[in-house]
Amino acid sequence: MSDPLDSPIGTMKLRDLRALLNPQQALQRILRAALATTKGDSGSFILLNPNTGLLDIEASHGLRPEAKRVKLRQGQGVTGWVATTGKPLRINDVTREARYISVNPEVRSEIALPLEIRGQVVGVLNIDSKEPNAFTMEDEHRLVTFAADAAEWLSYAWEIDQLRVKGQQLGTLVDMSQLIISENNVDEALQQITKAANRLMATRLCSLMLMTEDGSELVLRASHGAGDTYRNRPNLSLSNSLVGVVARRGKPLTVLNVREHHRFQHIEVARREGLVSLLAVPLEFNGKVLGVLAVYTQALHRFSNEEIKLLTTLAELSAV
Repeated sequence: MSDPLDSPIGTMKLRDLRALLNPQQALQRILRAALATTKGDSGSFILLNPNTGLLDIEASHGLRPEAKRVKLRQGQGVTGWVATTGKPLRINDVTREARYISVNPEVRSEIALPLEIRGQVVGVLNIDSKEPNAFTMEDEHRLVTFAADAAEWLSYAWEIDQLRVKGQQLGTLVDMSQLIISENNVDEALQQITKAANRLMATRLCSLMLMTEDGSELVLRASHGAGDTYRNRPNLSLSNSLVGVVARRGKPLTVLNVREHHRFQHIEVARREGLVSLLAVPLEFNGKVLGVLAVYTQALHRFSNEEIKLLTTLAELSAV
């Protein structure tokens, strides 16, 4: 890590360090220190959202409400340029900078630094001033240190948060194993499975569908988070439906937006229920597919390999 005297963390007390293990609090604390060092008027930490590909403001100080609603893509504006190139950019007069996208007419100068974790740009630190030529080369050098410290502590916080989530996931899987062993009522067990999956995956809706005896359709047997529109929809054809592909091939399926997929049979149901992204995995036991376990989010979401493995593990337990 950098010289403690140049770091927003160097003079902190132990109780302050606990706050840095919370990503939001860490960003706010470091942002305030960066603004104090440069005498900037406003600033923000903007992180790359891996699900949407947009740059989202995660922490800010002194920004107008309309500025907080702006979402840029990589390569768009000063922030997008820094996120794409991984290079800092200091602008003495934003009115003469073609890449600058104005959200506050009072801003005259800006400095933007990339946040990198293990060689990958994950976001940008922006500091603005109402004065032209507000930032010096020395400010840029100091903010490079701030950005490096922010990325390092953000990495620590994310790793700790992931360990916490994995602990919760493991606990849920253990609970599900105990439920399957002890539950004699199949319908109640299936209902509890969908409830646990919805909580485990942090999704909008979870459904469990079983194949009919002739293997032609998938019948909804249990769900959690579903409204009447979803529960009363027709059975899904194994040969023609999107989810039917999972049962036929015996492999997981992810869809970024079911409302735009030509094979999704009930688009109007998805709109009414607020369903967007889909992850569906087969319920398989002794080499035979029994049905499908599916979860839906209410916003665009790219399911990671870890999330696919997690739901697959739950489906394997459920197939018992």
